[in-house]
Amino acid sequence: MKKSLSYICLSGLLSLAGLSQSYAQELQARVEVSITGGGEIANVDKSIWSALESQCTNFLNNTKWTSETYEQYEKIECNLLFNLKSGSASDGKYSGSLTVTSRRPVYGSSYYTPILNVLDEDFTIVYQLNQVFDYSSTTYLNNLSSILSFYAYMIIGLDYDSFSPLGGTPYFNKAMQIAQLAQVSSAEKGWRLESNKLRSRWVMIEEITSPAYEPFRTFMYDYHRNAFDQFFSDFDAKRPLAFQALARLEEIHKQKASSYLLYIALNAKRDEALNLMKDAPKPEIVDLIRIMNKIDGANANRWNAMNPQ
Repeated sequence: MKKSLSYICLSGLLSLAGLSQSYAQELQARVEVSITGGGEIANVDKSIWSALESQCTNFLNNTKWTSETYEQYEKIECNLLFNLKSGSASDGKYSGSLTVTSRRPVYGSSYYTPILNVLDEDFTIVYQLNQVFDYSSTTYLNNLSSILSFYAYMIIGLDYDSFSPLGGTPYFNKAMQIAQLAQVSSAEKGWRLESNKLRSRWVMIEEITSPAYEPFRTFMYDYHRNAFDQFFSDFDAKRPLAFQALARLEEIHKQKASSYLLYIALNAKRDEALNLMKDAPKPEIVDLIRIMNKIDGANANRWNAMNPQ
């Protein structure tokens, strides 16, 4: 694989695994289905949900999403939670929400840093027991396959952006292609721009492929590669670089205060950044607190609590 993961202790991993599994696919995904609605969906045979979990997991983990060769230890850990609230087995159509999370290891440590944590509320799928799953780069097949493929490329693209400047571009282009095909072939929500919808799959991919939102992608590289991956060498010297990267999120706020990418960055990094600030000297964090109060006003009380008196 071309992104640098050489810092992981390969020999230790191989000794645990027995043998390296070369040519593994890119994702180590786990799919979970949760039924929170009442009525007809509550009476659907539970074997449907077990099969849905298994097939979606296999689809994500066994599809070859890139031309790169991944070692087993390089696979990207991610989770998808289907929270289904309505639907019936008679037509196999179900609606609810989808939560997607991913993370990546930090060089020289056992720590994993969150990369993505989003809630997709435009989640409607049609599923029949043991239906065929497939991915096509040129044809819209169904909403479930398209949503899974879209997020697979978003996860991979964001992971690449955290290792090399704008490294995720080829994968975001793939996600855009999926969104465009779905836009003209599907009536389902989430694939098109709606004036009253600030967060959707379309808004996500439109922003991340726009040069205007490049500061988000620069943040991904600077925060992870230039700061977190360097903590092992000199934590006190590199910690300010993480704060500086976070402060540059203000550029996105100036571009569009309601930016979905800004929401994605803050949602993934807020708790981690607050924890990082706990023992930081006051001069390192006062400016960051001011900026976060502006761009993350709903959580101003949490940021202000970090201000040493």
